[in-house]
Amino acid sequence: MECFTLDSGPEALIAQLASESCLQAYIQVSTEELAGVVEPSLMRHLRQMQDCLQQIMGGGFEVAVASNRQGMDLLLTELLALGTWHGWELPLQAAAVRDLPQPAPASGLLGTDAQGEGARCWLQGELVWLSRCREVTDQADMSQHWGS
Repeated sequence: MECFTLDSGPEALIAQLASESCLQAYIQVSTEELAGVVEPSLMRHLRQMQDCLQQIMGGGFEVAVASNRQGMDLLLTELLALGTWHGWELPLQAAAVRDLPQPAPASGLLGTDAQGEGARCWLQGELVWLSRCREVTDQADMSQHWGS
């Protein structure tokens, strides 16, 4: 599993991921991705992340966390996955591939153990593990289209 070492504490990583520059980069990437998405579960996930972004834009990150902690934890994980993939400037360094310790800590940078579509991460001390787990099914979910 991918593993990263924090340059400073998790608070610095969370602050950078919730910064305007990272949020704007995410908006650009997700808008481009959403335009070509046809898989319903991925579309729902991206729309959920956009709703979380609007909560941040409407009242700030701390207010959004207070009202939707799990949603913000999923968004932080999504931002971490995309940020490391696209090479955004983040306060962490790639480390050797490592197994997740057992028992595993609660997932998410906020520790809510929320499970989303795109990725999961775990934080323990100065280490962050990241698992990219987006799956696209070979069966289309047409229930949204046919009212089933």
